Amino acid sequence: DFTTLINLTDLPVDLVATALYSRGATCARTGKLLLAIEDFTTLIGLPGTPVNLVAMALLYRGTTYSQTVKTQSGIGDYTTLIALPGAPVEQVAMALLNRGVTYGNLEETQREIDDYTTLIGLPGAPVEHVAMALNYRGATHYQMNQMQEAQRDLESIIDLANAPGREVVNAYLSLSKLHWSKGKWTEGFETLKTGLAYGGKL
Repeated sequence: DFTTLINLTDLPVDLVATALYSRGATCARTGKLLLAIEDFTTLIGLPGTPVNLVAMALLYRGTTYSQTVKTQSGIGDYTTLIALPGAPVEQVAMALLNRGVTYGNLEETQREIDDYTTLIGLPGAPVEHVAMALNYRGATHYQMNQMQEAQRDLESIIDLANAPGREVVNAYLSLSKLHWSKGKWTEGFETLKTGLAYGGKL
């Protein structure tokens, strides 16, 4: 098992790191959050650990900290990952998304928007993460009564090549709500109808 591998001597560092990550992830999934944090912390501090595993551990530890209400520790892990040289773009994108959501929960709205904006402009970022960031940023603009900015973000999702269907449907639904809030009832219903038709094809 993972513990046996971790305790073996002279095992290559990448195998030890993989075993630590797997055991930590298993602990996190089964609610043993403190044990998960211990394994991720050991992995992160293990000399010679491949950067992709360090990035994965930082991301998972950050989300685990959030589950234990250690919000600032979670933000710290996301920040470290975002600045980690050689970190995979997928992990950086997820860290930006998670940190943005965390800032939003703390009502630090400008920091939240800044993280979504950085992700949206991140070269090589997965389209799924870009679409989510546009949806979240659009929702934040809407809450701030910045309707023009919100509409632009939602329409950008609809126009985004290969955007996940659920994000496109959410964009249509949010856009219809936005139109209604501006008294554009016909446009809102047409947008809703288009979104429902799009969702029916998924």
